[in-house]
Amino acid sequence: MPGRARVSLPRHQRIIGAIVAGDPAEAEAAMRDHVASVVEALRALEARQERVG
Repeated sequence: MPGRARVSLPRHQRIIGAIVAGDPAEAEAAMRDHVASVVEALRALEARQERVG
């Protein structure tokens, strides 16, 4: 998806930072936020494809 790397990179950095810091609660929260954003992006893509036909 165009532009997705720009969104995903900071999220990945947050996940890695939490892991490196030894903060499992933050790592989990960051991962959950990231997965939720991916699901949202995929749903938006699916909706656009349905409109186009």
